[in-house]
Amino acid sequence: MSQTAIVTGGGSGIGLGITKALLSKGYKVSVWDLSCILSHENLLYCKVDVTKTQTITQALEKTLSAFGKISVLVNSAGIAIACPVITLNSVHSLEDFERVLHVNIIGMFDVCRQVARHMVDGVIINISSINAYEGTRVISAYSASKGAVNGLTLPMARDLAQYGIRVVGICPGLIETPMGMLIKEVNRNIYIKETLSKRMGTTEELAHAVMFVIENKYMNGVNFRIDSGGINPHI
Repeated sequence: MSQTAIVTGGGSGIGLGITKALLSKGYKVSVWDLSCILSHENLLYCKVDVTKTQTITQALEKTLSAFGKISVLVNSAGIAIACPVITLNSVHSLEDFERVLHVNIIGMFDVCRQVARHMVDGVIINISSINAYEGTRVISAYSASKGAVNGLTLPMARDLAQYGIRVVGICPGLIETPMGMLIKEVNRNIYIKETLSKRMGTTEELAHAVMFVIENKYMNGVNFRIDSGGINPHI
């Protein structure tokens, strides 16, 4: 019998790569995103804004009705707003800072708490970032949000272990996605030089890591990097 996976942010970028990998392995996939261009007989699209609890609840009900028990949850929905803490003439918008945290950590936690009630012997995979460890300039909000994602992994894993649910965080380096390509070319090239493979990662490589976590039942309560040994430079 096919297993069911939910992928937030599964309509584009990293999430889309993960969605494709899950479909290729025979999973039924419920994509929770603001939009989704992918079509497949085993794909259910639910329009979700993770900052709005009701849209999560409605998508969960729709997914359970269509596919039944949920085995995998991948949280890849996320945003970044580039802005320095201060400039000569302004300060970082508190509204923007709150928006990033609401999507990247509060919304993610809301998804986890609602979906976990309908999982048994499953796995939750939260897509974090190496910026949780080495935040670069102008992304204080993003780095803080990903640090919070990492900090949630172990306590959530301990809370959910009694139900057979694992929790793992994956911290990618620079991945070739629409979001990754928004970074200035000169800054991308500086980071690429810091990697051992001298290139950006691909969504397929990250999706492979997700599949590995799903299949390895002994992985739990840990955050791990997939970044080709890259260290975020001071740029």
